[in-house]
Amino acid sequence: MKLLKKIITLFCLYVLTFVFVKVTIVNYAESWLDHKNILYFAIGVVASLILYFLFLRKNHFYGTLRHELCHWFFALISFKKPQALHISSSGAGSYAYAGLESNYLIVLAPYFFPLISILLLVLQLFFIGPRVPFYVVMGMAMAFDLVSMKQDYHLEQSDWKKYGRVFSIQFSMLLLLFFTLNALLILFNGYQVYPQLAVQIYESLIKMAQQVWSLMPN
Repeated sequence: MKLLKKIITLFCLYVLTFVFVKVTIVNYAESWLDHKNILYFAIGVVASLILYFLFLRKNHFYGTLRHELCHWFFALISFKKPQALHISSSGAGSYAYAGLESNYLIVLAPYFFPLISILLLVLQLFFIGPRVPFYVVMGMAMAFDLVSMKQDYHLEQSDWKKYGRVFSIQFSMLLLLFFTLNALLILFNGYQVYPQLAVQIYESLIKMAQQVWSLMPN
């Protein structure tokens, strides 16, 4: 039963992610490159990478903090009461929440969720239009999120053992692609793009279903 659940989960994720990526790249990626503030975003990315490799690469505190906060955040939205969050100066970390039940999102969140970037985009809702400094900060945040996640991708990762490495890596990478593209959509196209995007995804799914159906033997 657990294996079947994993197979169904991955199948749905592959289909939905494929359609989402295709629709997003075809309809919106060009507008990102043409955006008036893309250069400032790129400056933020480069600045963050320089700072990371000069000062933070050997200090795992901030990367571990992001990692454990991702667990904590998804426990919270899964209605699990957080109880503890501990980060040592050496970079080791742990978290705890009430109850014994877990789920894919809580366990694997640090490997797909760009926490800092998403939080900044939520804060953007309280301001009238992002200005240049925001794009620089977003570039820095996204670079930090992605590089920090890359550091977590290794075969000895204990979180991956709970649901199996093969499943965990696929699940994480598909959702990482999903959340990263969503962050770019919100940054460069705004939240108002989602009604149109939803229609485009729906139409693409219907078209895909029709193509699959046409291949079925009569």
